[in-house]
Amino acid sequence: MKYLYIVSWALTVEKECPDFKADKYGRYPSTHCLVLHLGKDEHQKVFNDRKEAFDFYTNGLSEAKDNEIHIMPIGGIFDLKIDSVKTN
Repeated sequence: MKYLYIVSWALTVEKECPDFKADKYGRYPSTHCLVLHLGKDEHQKVFNDRKEAFDFYTNGLSEAKDNEIHIMPIGGIFDLKIDSVKTN
């Protein structure tokens, strides 16, 4: 029986302010929002080798833990998961 191992995670990314839109004439506001809007960028990597997958996952956990010092820094790792799928 063979398995594929899937590691998925998300990164914190900066998003454009939802209020920064052009008016009906195509003009944008001259002032910007003072709030940092954050979003997430989801990623996934597939492995054939169990050890390689768990090493990648464990390293990601370590880096995600380093992010806990800051409050969700840009590029911070979160929602780190590992799963396996049985193949024929």
